[in-house]
Amino acid sequence: MGYDLEFTTELILTTPDHYVDEIDFSDEYTNLSLDLVISVSDSSKGADLIMYYQDGMDTTLYPIEVLDLDSDQMYQAGKSLVDVVAADYESSTYSIKGYSSYDRVASRDYAWEWTGENVTSCYDDGPTCPIHQDRTQWNNDEYPYISNLKHDDCCDFVSQCMAKGGIPVDDGKWERFLDGDNGWSWTYVPGLVDYMTGEGYWDTSTFAAANAGNVLLWASEGHVALITLNDTVTHRYTAHTNDDHNTVFYDSATYVYYTIKTT
Repeated sequence: MGYDLEFTTELILTTPDHYVDEIDFSDEYTNLSLDLVISVSDSSKGADLIMYYQDGMDTTLYPIEVLDLDSDQMYQAGKSLVDVVAADYESSTYSIKGYSSYDRVASRDYAWEWTGENVTSCYDDGPTCPIHQDRTQWNNDEYPYISNLKHDDCCDFVSQCMAKGGIPVDDGKWERFLDGDNGWSWTYVPGLVDYMTGEGYWDTSTFAAANAGNVLLWASEGHVALITLNDTVTHRYTAHTNDDHNTVFYDSATYVYYTIKTT
């Protein structure tokens, strides 16, 4: 997995005696101070350009003339150090949890689009079946119905929603019908919980905080749904197995709430 590194440098310089700050590679890992060569115009001294040197371990500016290295040599030395540190960072085993760009709205909209509304009978077994679903309103082209699921596709549906929101399919670990060695994490609720919490995608949450695009789990881990509304007054979820389209729910010990965290 690669990471995008953003290097930022803040330089505050009002007079040759007021350089303060350092190069900060990230908010979480390494602060690195480097030697700098600074060009300063100083009209008060009648000079067009004066070169100053600042040691990375100090805040004092020194005239460039006191250095053994010229400015080009200083630049090359500093660049080499940055290259070494960046290469070490890239090859390290730092683990970044969570997903940086989960689209809750896309996930919610997917749930709304591909769930039957006002369904009163079972697709396979007619009106006497207690499961109410209409597979003609499902995303069968992208996720073909598999008879092994029968009426038990709640987890498959939530996985589809999260994939639409941007959580990447993980080959053999969170991949529809190909993750049997990983607890069937795409289609089996306990496997999904283990995978999403273990990979750092899910944080436990609360009734008030879990908003649209996040996850509602029945405490028994037998059923899971996507939260599709939380306006602080009304809370609704959308789910499969029974096609529940924007169904109202209330705070209860029956449920466990998860938010999909970002980094």
